[in-house]
Amino acid sequence: MSSTPIRLNIKTKELSVSHISSIRQNKRISICNGVPKNIMAKLASIVSDIDGLNLLLVLEDDFYADENTILDFEILKFLPNIKNIQILSFRCKPLNNIEDLAYLNDIKLFGIAGNLGKKVDFSVLQKFNNLSALSIDNTILDEKYYGIINNKNITELSLRKLQLSSLDKNLNLQKLEILNELSNAEDMASKFPNIRKLSLTNCKKLLDFSFISNCLNLYDLYINSVPGLTAIPDIQFAKLHTLWLLNCKKLENIHLLYRLSTLKRLAITFAKITPEDLDNIFSALKLEHFYFMSENKASNKRFEELAEKYQCGTDDF
Repeated sequence: MSSTPIRLNIKTKELSVSHISSIRQNKRISICNGVPKNIMAKLASIVSDIDGLNLLLVLEDDFYADENTILDFEILKFLPNIKNIQILSFRCKPLNNIEDLAYLNDIKLFGIAGNLGKKVDFSVLQKFNNLSALSIDNTILDEKYYGIINNKNITELSLRKLQLSSLDKNLNLQKLEILNELSNAEDMASKFPNIRKLSLTNCKKLLDFSFISNCLNLYDLYINSVPGLTAIPDIQFAKLHTLWLLNCKKLENIHLLYRLSTLKRLAITFAKITPEDLDNIFSALKLEHFYFMSENKASNKRFEELAEKYQCGTDDF
């Protein structure tokens, strides 16, 4: 059965047997704007005993609803035991408040993106002590809400901007994604000593990458569109399995890459990589998968030759 979530909206007429079966098996529901009251009542009964249910709440304009429709965050009154919720707002008016999350008893996973205001009030999240995964895109989490991410149960965090010096040490954080700006990067290892996956995208102010050398448990490192990256960091640990270096157009010094003996999956796109660099990569590393793309035709051709010679997977992963 497909893992695509069951999609409900104000025009939904019924919950069929196949819908109910899919909800129970895949534990995923998508609701756009709202649902009729009778459907909401039936849905609430169905999911009351489903642990780990994931709700995607989509907010859009241009819809008609009447007194028989349960709209927007009012849905949460009927689903108080939902613990995993993602919100996507595509409305013309920016979303500035999520206080109705207080209808929920507990939240473990929360994500929000779309047309959000510059000063969204996230204070309601402070009540959820079991929050373990937090993702906020298209707006910045103000430092006054950092008590939310200082929660020791947080294991996964995705933000546009993060000021590391304002955080407490968290031994449990495993995965960090920064989508725009990372400040005080040198504090990374001391704040998150057990981090295993680090993702940095579009961090234009980031120039010093030496902090990565101190992240001794990194398993997966993703760097995308970071213009300050000119050389592979001095990575001195022996756990790195996957490395992504995408669209870092000033990257050219890669000699430290050759000693990453545990590396199995590598992706490099649009860096200043020569055919000779590729020869060295393939001869030094035992890669299972290598995705490569360059503006240099000679490098692309040499990559194809080497990938065939070393029988290395080349699909985008």
